[in-house]
This record gives sequence, structure tokens and C-alpha cells, in this order.
Amino acid sequence: MSFTNIQTTGLAASRRSVTSKRSKTGSAGASTKAKGTKPSPKIAARTMRAPGSKANAKTTNKVKEHNNQSKPPFREGTKQARLIEMLRRPDGATIAELVKAIRWQAHSVRGAMSGALKKKLGLTIETQKVDGRGRIYRITN
Repeated sequence: MSFTNIQTTGLAASRRSVTSKRSKTGSAGASTKAKGTKPSPKIAARTMRAPGSKANAKTTNKVKEHNNQSKPPFREGTKQARLIEMLRRPDGATIAELVKAIRWQAHSVRGAMSGALKKKLGLTIETQKVDGRGRIYRITN
């Protein structure tokens, strides 16, 4: 058996056809896919679960049950409790007084009043400008 009897003409022809296709695409490693066909990570994250699926309904019901349980509006002895206590005084408190007592920065005190007290706990905070003292904040309800 000799190796010269193996047909190489078929292999050479197929190689030529592959190389001729590559030359049409521009580069040897170019893909024939259109650009931008990769799914973005946002699309992949959205396909995890349908909005009306049973698992989602169970989770929603658990959250509703948890929110309906009676719990105190805030914990005693925390910085947030001190903030509420100072704001409930008849004369209220200034941002500077709150910063000194709670040891937070001024923007954190304002954020806590806006986010935690007003939005989450539903408290009404009243503000007024007093001569010699500055702007005071007070919980009215």
C-alpha cells in the first residue's frame, strides 16, 4: 500500500472553497453573524420569570402578610429614635442640634427625615424659620 494512491484533489478543492469564502468576509476570523446580535445582560435578566407566575404570587403574598403584621414604627435606643425624640419636642430642633446629638453629617440627617421619617414612617415634619435660631424642624402628629 502506498500513500500516493490517496486522493488529495477533493481536499484541495474544499480548502479552496473555504478560503474563497473567507476572502469575501474581509478577514480570516470574521464571523458571518450580523453585528449587535448578542443578547444584552438586561434582556437575559428579564427572562427569568413571568410576572404572573405562581412563584411570584407566593412571594408577593408573603411580603403582604409580613407588612400587615403589627410592628413598632421604630426601635428604641437607636439614632433614628433619638432623631424622632428631638423632633417631637415642642420647640423642635435645628439641623446643627441634630448633627451634634446624633453624630451624623447634615446631609444624613436631612436624608433620614425625608426618607425614613416622612416616606417610610409617614410622619409629618413641619419647618419654620426662627430669628436667632435658624430653621427648626418639628414632627406635628
